[in-house]
Amino acid sequence: MDKLRPFTTDDPVITWLLENDQPSVRYRTLQDLLGFPADHPKLVAARAGIAQSGPVPELLAHQHIEGYWDLPEKFYNAKYTG
Repeated sequence: MDKLRPFTTDDPVITWLLENDQPSVRYRTLQDLLGFPADHPKLVAARAGIAQSGPVPELLAHQHIEGYWDLPEKFYNAKYTG
């Protein structure tokens, strides 16, 4: 049996958490606080939004196209400054 979800979309805090400016927060709110199932269209769209806006794409923009963050020959030493 699923846990009781006392939160509703009428709650002003939930409304704030569901704003589009922080897609990760929106996703976790839909999933963890409102209990949306993994295949629900709103949850699927929120998850896709994480890679499209907010801090995640900004961070990933610094990654090299080949998948590394610093020069490959500095891989071992980079872990101490990462």
